[in-house]
Amino acid sequence: MPLLNEFDTSKNRDPKPKIFRMTAGLSTLKNPSLRKSYKRSKEADDDDTFDTVRMGFAYKEESCEQHFDEAVRTSLCADTKTGSILRKNASELRSVVSTLSRFEVTDADTALHRRAEKELKAAKAKMATQVKVLLLGSGDSGKSTVLKQMRLIHKIPFSPQEIESYRQLTFDNLTGGLRCILDAMDDMDLKVSEDNIEYIDVIDSARYLRDGEPFPMEYFKPLKALWHDPGIHTAWQRGNEAALPENLDYFFSDLERLFDPQYQPTDQDIIQCRVRTTGIKETVFCLRDHELTMVDVGGQKSERRKWIHCFQDVTSILFLASLSGYDQCLVEDKDANQMQDAMTIWDSICHSQWFKRTSIILFLNKNDLFEKKIPHSDIKTFFPDFDGDAGDVRAGRDYFKRRFSKLATKARRHREREVYIHITTATDTVMIRVVMAAVEVPFSPIPSPPPLSSSSILNLVRSPFLPFSVLYHPLRVRRFCERQRRVVRLFLVQDLTFPSLILALFCLVTYALLCFNYYISIRFMYYRDPTTITTLTVYVNSIVTQDKKNVRKMSSSSGENE
Repeated sequence: MPLLNEFDTSKNRDPKPKIFRMTAGLSTLKNPSLRKSYKRSKEADDDDTFDTVRMGFAYKEESCEQHFDEAVRTSLCADTKTGSILRKNASELRSVVSTLSRFEVTDADTALHRRAEKELKAAKAKMATQVKVLLLGSGDSGKSTVLKQMRLIHKIPFSPQEIESYRQLTFDNLTGGLRCILDAMDDMDLKVSEDNIEYIDVIDSARYLRDGEPFPMEYFKPLKALWHDPGIHTAWQRGNEAALPENLDYFFSDLERLFDPQYQPTDQDIIQCRVRTTGIKETVFCLRDHELTMVDVGGQKSERRKWIHCFQDVTSILFLASLSGYDQCLVEDKDANQMQDAMTIWDSICHSQWFKRTSIILFLNKNDLFEKKIPHSDIKTFFPDFDGDAGDVRAGRDYFKRRFSKLATKARRHREREVYIHITTATDTVMIRVVMAAVEVPFSPIPSPPPLSSSSILNLVRSPFLPFSVLYHPLRVRRFCERQRRVVRLFLVQDLTFPSLILALFCLVTYALLCFNYYISIRFMYYRDPTTITTLTVYVNSIVTQDKKNVRKMSSSSGENE
C-alpha cells in the first residue's frame, strides 16, 4: 500500500500535462520545522534528499501526485529525519498537491499560449528594426533645429496647430529678443538713443498673440526703430557676452513679410524659431527598412538630470556642440563658456558606462556663424593653446575637431565604439540632408546577412578588395577577422578530418585576405578622413555562422562514416 493512498497513481487520471510549476520548493510551506529541515539538507549538500524532495514540487509533463508520492518514498529511505518531518506534515503537503492537481491544460489555454508566443516573436522582430538615437549637447547648440530639419527631410509635415504655434513663437522671438538686448545693455553700459526711448515700454509690455491673430501693427514701428538704434546695434555685436538669441538678424531683416496679415511661417521660419526644450520629446522616422526614433532632451543644466531616462537601449548618440560658442557664455550661467561646457559634457558621455559600445556622432554646428565671428574674435583669447593664426577659419575648425577627438580617443577603451565628427550648419537644409544621409549608416542596424553561396565565396576570395554592395566600417572587418581567427584556432585543437582540414584552410585564407583589406582600409581610407564612412563589404555573420554549421555537419558525417 503506498504511503499516501489518496494519491495512488494506479487510477486512471487525465494524461494531459500540467502547466503549473512550483519553483519555491518546500520553503513555501508554513511549517517552520519543515523549512529548517529543507534548509539543513540543502546546506549539507545532500543531493539525494534535496533532489527527491524538490521533485515533488517541480513537475512538467507528468501528474503531480506521482511525483509527490515518489519523492516522499525516496526521502524516507534517504533521510529518516526528513522523512519523519514529511510524515508529520503530510496533511499540509496533501492540500498543496490537491490544489495544484486541479489545473488542467485546455485547448483554449494552448491557443492562448501560442498566440502569446507569436506576438512576442513579432514584437522581437520589430524591435530588431528599431533604432533609438539620443540628441545631446549643451544648451543653444541646435538640437531642436536638427530635429526639425529631419522632419522636413523625411517629409513629416507640421500640423496646422504646430504652424500656428510657430507663428506665435515668431512674434515672441522678435519682442523677447529685443528685451534680452535691452537687459544686456545695462550690463554693457549702453543706452538707447533719445528718439527711441519711448518704444522701450511698448516692447516691455508686449503680449502673446491669440490663435489666428495677426501681428499687431502698433509693434511694427517700435521694433524696426529699435533694431536700427546704434546702441542696440553695438549690443548685438557684443552678443557673446550675454548669450543673445542668434536668430534676430534673420527675422528683423524681413519684418514687412512677418507683419503681413496673411503671414504663415515658411519652413525656414520654423527652423529659425527658438524655444527652450524642456522634458523629453521623441520623433519617429522611417528610414528604408527600419525605424529611427530621435529623442530630443533639454540642453540646459537644469534639464540634464532627465537624460538618464533615455539611456536604455540607445543605438547611437548625436551630440551637438556650437562652433560659434567658443566666445559665448551660457544662457543659464554668464560665467561659463559654452564651448568648454560642451567639452565637459562630451568627455562625461565618452567615459560613461552607459555608452561603452554606443556609436557617437558629433556635429560641430553653427559653422556659418563661426565663419562670420572669427575675423573679429580671436580663438586664442578664450583658448590659449590655440596655435593657429587669428581669423583662420580652417585652423579654428581643425583645432576644435582635435580637441573633441582627443577626448573621445582617451575614453575609447572599448575599441568597438565608433566616433564620427561632422562640421554642420543646422539651418542649412541641403547640408543637413547630405550629412544625415552619411550618418544614417551608423544609425542602421546590421542587416541580416544573405545566405552563403558559391558566388559569394568566389567574390570574397577573388579580389583582395571586397565588393561594394553593403556599407561596412573597417572596424567591422577587424571584428570579423578576430572571429575568423577563433574559428581557425578551433580547428587546430580538434582531430582533423580531410573535409574539416579543407574548411580550415579556407578560413585561414579568408582571414589573411581580410587582414590585408583591414590594413588597406585603415591606412588609406579611414585615417585619411575619419569622418568618411568607408565603403567596405563583407558577409560577416553569414560566413562565420556557415562555418560553424559546416563544422557540425562534417563532425556528424565523419562520426557516421566511422
